[in-house]
Amino acid sequence: MIRVGDTVVYGANGVCDVTGIEERSFGGQKNDYYILRPVSGAGSTVYVPVNNERLTSRMKRMLNEEEIRDLISRTDAADIGFTSSDNERRTRYKECFERGDRGEIISYVKAVLAHQDEVTSAGKKLHICDERFL
Repeated sequence: MIRVGDTVVYGANGVCDVTGIEERSFGGQKNDYYILRPVSGAGSTVYVPVNNERLTSRMKRMLNEEEIRDLISRTDAADIGFTSSDNERRTRYKECFERGDRGEIISYVKAVLAHQDEVTSAGKKLHICDERFL
C-alpha cells in the first residue's frame, strides 16, 4: 500500500515523492488521486487515481539497500532466456520495463553484463540496444 511520504518509481516519470491524496475533479468526475511530485521535474505534478488498479500497479515503492541486495542475490540471469537477436532483445527490454518486474529487470541486467564480458573478451563492443538498456 502506497502512503503519503513514500518515494515511488512511476513509469516514465521516474522517481516521485507521494505528497498527498486528494479528491479532485477531472472530466466532471470526482475521484481520490495520489499526488506525485517527480524528483527530477521541478514544478511538475502527476495525479494517479487511487481506484485505478492499472495505473496504481505502476507505482513501485523504492527499495532500500538491503532489499536490493536480497533481490540481486535471488535473481538468476538464466531465468530470461537471453537471445542473440538484437531486435528481439530490444522488444523484450521494452516489455520488461513496461511490466516493471524488478526481478526480471535484474535478470536482464545480469544477462547483459555477462554478454558484455563475452563480446569484450572477443574484442567487440556491446550492441547499442544493450548499452541503452543498461
